[in-house]
Amino acid sequence: MGYTHFWYLPEGRISDDNWEEYSECVKTIVEPHIGGCIEKLVVNENVVAFEGAPAHETFSVRREQFLDSWQRKNDRVFNFCKTARKPYDKIVTACLTKMKAVFKDDVKIASDGEAEDWETGFEYANASEEEIKNLIADLEENYDN
Repeated sequence: MGYTHFWYLPEGRISDDNWEEYSECVKTIVEPHIGGCIEKLVVNENVVAFEGAPAHETFSVRREQFLDSWQRKNDRVFNFCKTARKPYDKIVTACLTKMKAVFKDDVKIASDGEAEDWETGFEYANASEEEIKNLIADLEENYDN
C-alpha cells in the first residue's frame, strides 16, 4: 500500500464540540504551511481536508463517519492517508496527533511508521508529553479492526 497512516473512528457523527476543536487545531497546524508543503486546505461543517505539495493522497476527515460497502462491519470506520513520506507527511502526523488528543479513546491510530518518524509532527502539533504517550501507545498497539 505504500507509506500510510490509518485512523479508526466510531460510526456516526462527530460531536459539535469535538469537531469545532479539531477543526481549529488543524487550521492552526496547516495554515502556516500553505504555499509550502501544503497546496490547499478545506475546513467546514462536514470535512477537514488538505492536499500536500507535492501531493500524494488528500488527508481528509469526514464529520459523518459511515462504513463503506467494502469495510467490515464493526464499531469503527477505517480511514487512511498515503503520504509516501512526502514533505506534507509531518503535517499529517501533526493532525493525527491532535485527533488523538481531541477524540481520545474514540479514535485509534496506526501507521507504517515508527514513533521516531512522528517527531516533527509532534512538534508541529505542540503536543504535550501525555498526548505523545497516548499516540505512541496506539502506534505500538498497531490497531487493525
